[in-house]
Amino acid sequence: MRILAIRGENLASLAAPFAVDLAAEPLGATGLFAITGETGAGKSTILDALCLALYGRYPRVAVSRREDVPDPGGEALSASDGRAILRRGAGAGFAEVDFVGRDGVAYRVGWEAYRARNRATGKLQAERRRLHRLDDGSAVAAGKTAVLEKVVELTDLNFDQFRRTVLLAQGEFDAFLLAAEGERAELLEKITGTAIYSEISKRVHLGYEEHRRAVEALEMRRQEIGLLNEDGVKARDTERAERLAQVAAWDAEQEAVGRILETARRIETARTALAQAEQRAAATREVSAAAASDRTHLADLDAVEPLRGRVEALNEVGRERQAARAAVEAVRVRVTAAQGRADACEATRAEASAADEAAETVFKSFGPVWDRAAALDAAVTHAEQEAAGAGQAASRAAEAEETARIALIAEAAGAAAAAERADARYAATDAAFTQACGARGREAVSALLALPPEARTALRARLDRLSREESEAATALATRRADLDALRSEVEIDVAAARAESARLSEAIAEAQQRLGALDAELRRDEAARAKAADLAGQIETARAELSTWHRVEEAIGSAGGDRFRRFAQGVTLDHLVHLANEQLRALSPRYRLARSAGADLALHVVDRDMGDERRATRSLSGGERFLVSLALALALSGLEGRQSFVDTLFIDEGFGSLDAETLDLAVDALETLQGRGRKVGVITHVAGMMERIAVQIRVEKRGSGRSVVRVVDRGTALA
Repeated sequence: MRILAIRGENLASLAAPFAVDLAAEPLGATGLFAITGETGAGKSTILDALCLALYGRYPRVAVSRREDVPDPGGEALSASDGRAILRRGAGAGFAEVDFVGRDGVAYRVGWEAYRARNRATGKLQAERRRLHRLDDGSAVAAGKTAVLEKVVELTDLNFDQFRRTVLLAQGEFDAFLLAAEGERAELLEKITGTAIYSEISKRVHLGYEEHRRAVEALEMRRQEIGLLNEDGVKARDTERAERLAQVAAWDAEQEAVGRILETARRIETARTALAQAEQRAAATREVSAAAASDRTHLADLDAVEPLRGRVEALNEVGRERQAARAAVEAVRVRVTAAQGRADACEATRAEASAADEAAETVFKSFGPVWDRAAALDAAVTHAEQEAAGAGQAASRAAEAEETARIALIAEAAGAAAAAERADARYAATDAAFTQACGARGREAVSALLALPPEARTALRARLDRLSREESEAATALATRRADLDALRSEVEIDVAAARAESARLSEAIAEAQQRLGALDAELRRDEAARAKAADLAGQIETARAELSTWHRVEEAIGSAGGDRFRRFAQGVTLDHLVHLANEQLRALSPRYRLARSAGADLALHVVDRDMGDERRATRSLSGGERFLVSLALALALSGLEGRQSFVDTLFIDEGFGSLDAETLDLAVDALETLQGRGRKVGVITHVAGMMERIAVQIRVEKRGSGRSVVRVVDRGTALA
């Protein structure tokens, strides 16, 4: 897409018809132009006309909240209604844009608002939209909805996407930077044409589901194959069920006998466990008693721990005192060196004075020899000049050295005062620490604090562990005693009789299991016969192999909604976009660079190099910082390779006023580089520095009574 011209009439302060031809001289030959004018003259109205013609709305009224404004026609008008831009006192107004679409054809799209009977107080009528080709004038679309849909198709950008990549309006320059992740994904898809990846992801998912259903159908067919008739299978199943029921009953009896034997075993085990628990409890009590001194030591450590900060403060003040004394010594050395240089300059000045006297003697010696005057005049003059220059230079050097020596003396006095203050702070801090030590004494407190916090933590952990072990041992002892008492309350057990009954049941169960084995063998032989259907098994194996391949592809890129592969492609695109934006930031603001968020696919963070590469949210940037980062992103979007919805003109509405002079020059330099890439950049500005740098300007000039006119000027031609 390429914008060729913008026209309009009766839009806000632009009452007279205006035309901005971006294809004609001088705008057609420049890569950077400015839209200038006083505040309120109507600079932004030119870009409002661009959006109105294309989309029927403009950024300054693209609001979601409900707000009504009075209209001369007598009815309240929504503030988000594009017709609100119609100039008061005008019966009609229009906005018109010529552009080249994605198909390479030139079009003219128009928007028109008018009042009933074209009267200034008439009721506002429905807006008119039209779109036709420029080459043959044939109509393409008419009506609000039809024209909007066709414009989106021809530009491949809706209104929100257009204002985030082409028209960076007031208050929305950073719209792409601050866009939500979902909105940024949609914008990237439109810009880079990643919709194909969504379609591929969907088709992979459909292919996987198709092969999965095919495998399930084949397995269903295999399950339906059988060689035994229904009666034979039923008889075997019935007998098998009866045998299983009999075995289950014997198993229940065996389980009951087993519980009796288990109870006897548990009583013996409980006695052993009780003896062990008693030994463990005694051992833990001994260890706990031996740790009494450690608990006292831990209490002392906890008591003096609040003084650790004072020790650190005392050490810090000590380091400051040492640094101040070092500074005094350094300044003293510099003063000594400066005195030496001053003495040297004085010697140089004395030498220059002697040279001046020698030159005077030479001059007098040439007086009597007038026949050689012509040849000697130059020599005498040169000698005088050298002598005068040497004297002046020596005087200036001596004065400079004296000035530097005086400054160093003042600096030495300041350093000495700083050292005295540092000594005073150290003495006060030391006294405060001694007082805080109290009755324990400074040496005792220092000795306790010398133990690192990790050792105190380890001691606490060991004592806590000993307490837990003692408590656990006591609890275990009580539990073992309770277990043994509970087991002893049961009836007396005849262990020999229980073992005999268990042996009888085991023999009966073994005989039943033998018959069950025979039945299972017959059923397995039937299953083996079913497996002879090799053709069906081969089909299933082939289908499973194909399904495995599709499953791997499905896991990699497949999804029902197409998100998985599309997000991957958009992530790669965003990586490239961030790389291009960082290239721009390297010149605009080396302090910052953009980075992908690790916790979200398409989220962005700002890396602050001056803060140790700290990652910050994009919304934490100041106005000027956010402007530079947003400008870098906008320039990166303009240079992004593979864009289908490419627009060669980038409009920037304000934002430069927040930049200092040096950053402003960097921003203008970056914008000027786009000319070499076939791009145009139009900036709305009232910043004097930018107006001086940009020769080609669209000037919006006030004419009084709320009216302004539009002129295109080339200051470069005027200066030439």
